[in-house]
Amino acid sequence: MEYDPSSGRMVGFTDLGLTSVGDVVQDNCDSADLATEALVILVVGLMGYWKAPVAYFLTSKLSSVTQGELMKQVILAVEGIGLSVAAMVMDGLSANVKMVKNFGCNLELGNLNPFFPNPANPLKKIAVIFDACHMVKLMRNTLHSYKAIAIPGKGIAQFEHFRKLHLTQEEEGLRAGNRLTARHVDFVCQKMKVKLAAQLFSASVAKALELARCLKLKGLEHTEGTQYLCTVMDRLFDILNSKSPRGHGFKAALTLKRLDYHREFLLEAEFVLLNMTTVDGRLKICESPRSMGAVGLACNIRSVIFLAESLLTTTLAGRSISYILTYKFSQDHLEILFSCIRKAGGWNNNPSARQFEAIFKKLMFRIGVCVTSSDNTNVACQDETSLVAAVDRSVTRSARNVFTLSTENFSMFEDAMVDHSYSSAVNRLSPFIGNVLVYVAGWVVRVMLKRLKCVPCMDALISNAVVGEEGLLLSLKDNGGLKKPSKDVVKVIKVAENVLRSTVDVADPRKSHRAFGLKLEMRVLSRMPNNLFSSLRQHFDNVSEGCDNHYYSLLRLLCKCFIDVRSHHIAHMSNIRSQKEVVRHSNNKMTLFRNQ
Repeated sequence: MEYDPSSGRMVGFTDLGLTSVGDVVQDNCDSADLATEALVILVVGLMGYWKAPVAYFLTSKLSSVTQGELMKQVILAVEGIGLSVAAMVMDGLSANVKMVKNFGCNLELGNLNPFFPNPANPLKKIAVIFDACHMVKLMRNTLHSYKAIAIPGKGIAQFEHFRKLHLTQEEEGLRAGNRLTARHVDFVCQKMKVKLAAQLFSASVAKALELARCLKLKGLEHTEGTQYLCTVMDRLFDILNSKSPRGHGFKAALTLKRLDYHREFLLEAEFVLLNMTTVDGRLKICESPRSMGAVGLACNIRSVIFLAESLLTTTLAGRSISYILTYKFSQDHLEILFSCIRKAGGWNNNPSARQFEAIFKKLMFRIGVCVTSSDNTNVACQDETSLVAAVDRSVTRSARNVFTLSTENFSMFEDAMVDHSYSSAVNRLSPFIGNVLVYVAGWVVRVMLKRLKCVPCMDALISNAVVGEEGLLLSLKDNGGLKKPSKDVVKVIKVAENVLRSTVDVADPRKSHRAFGLKLEMRVLSRMPNNLFSSLRQHFDNVSEGCDNHYYSLLRLLCKCFIDVRSHHIAHMSNIRSQKEVVRHSNNKMTLFRNQ
């Protein structure tokens, strides 16, 4: 509660902006309940990149009936100015679920109907979409809570498979082309972060599980169910999160032709979501206490199909819609608005009711707050959707100076090697490490091909490519754009990895931090065998005079490129392992939830 000198009254009480809600009379002036939350309604344009906050209500424990009446009046107001409401997007809050049920939606198994009549025109329907990011997090939490889920016809999906894959990658010192870390498997203190759930249910993790099963790694022999669930969730999230009309595959914009291509998968995904059970088969996940994730995604599938079939075959304001970007049906736009409000408060990211109203007006009339990647925000801007100003006001802004640090600005490590040797810890590279090194070698080749000018040297990097079990991970992850390294390149990378592991303690590089840099590079070069790139002997002899020695230049570029990426990876993983229990995010959210 605060005193507003401009109006001469106390502010901070609940304010629904109405004189009546249903049969209940609401006297805003006499309300004695302090507002603890703000219900904000944002309109996002399907045709074009614009969004506009159209209403906010200062509330405290808002019921589903009252919230439904507020939404009904907002829909009538939006329709009254000539806009057409196609969908209502929300998270899985119980009040939201009850509200859409009151509107006429049916979220029960066997009669799923995520649509309700438009209050302005009962002949039209409004689709209900639950924010895909929230639903993916809920699915992750469901699998973690039940530990295992039975997927019809595919096997058992177990959360323990993610943990064992993470431990295997930690023991081997390399990751199989995925972002899995301890934060992904022990996420309780960071359960609000969408990227941890999205990266867990990713195609990269699915391919890593398939690799582990093919290599018969202990504890990962039966990962078919977990791999299938990751694949379904990854593809479904891509379909529900398309951002660009130039996207490809499952990330492509939704058109009628693309819908026919996706329809079989969408129906299969809906069947899986609605028929997953606990391991004993007695309880369906969609009927369990943790049903919201599965039910929400199943509703999204039906809503997206309905919207594509209805919008892509009609014209609006004399214009036809050729494609739909499903990212428009995301709560990210609202989260970015909240980030703007937090940023406007400076150090205070929990504004009072009076501050919220002042910032909201500022955003509406002056659009003076923008979000950058370094701001206090839950999400990053994914497209060019911008706020619509209430007043057209052109503001000339000077370009910001961007200062970028380069690795060249940092001084070279001291030329000293540690005396301790870690060669005893290196016996033989396991098949898992071998597959990861082949995959990394492909990335090194991609970088090298951009730097080299000599055609024979470029051909030597990709001729006689690695095949068979050694290149299994590369084959699993290749969708047509990955580079397959030659056997000689793989030899160089393996020698470099062996020398790196014998010189540096990859588990704790602080003990041997002086070993990195030029000294390590020269030591790797000194251990290289003499029979590399034998098919280019004649070419190397022709260009071996003076400083233009292609053989040593090629070897050094390969070694330097690999050592650089491995050094960055070692430092990154060391920083992750050194982190203690993450409490900043959970404590910050707890402070906000308690209105302090």
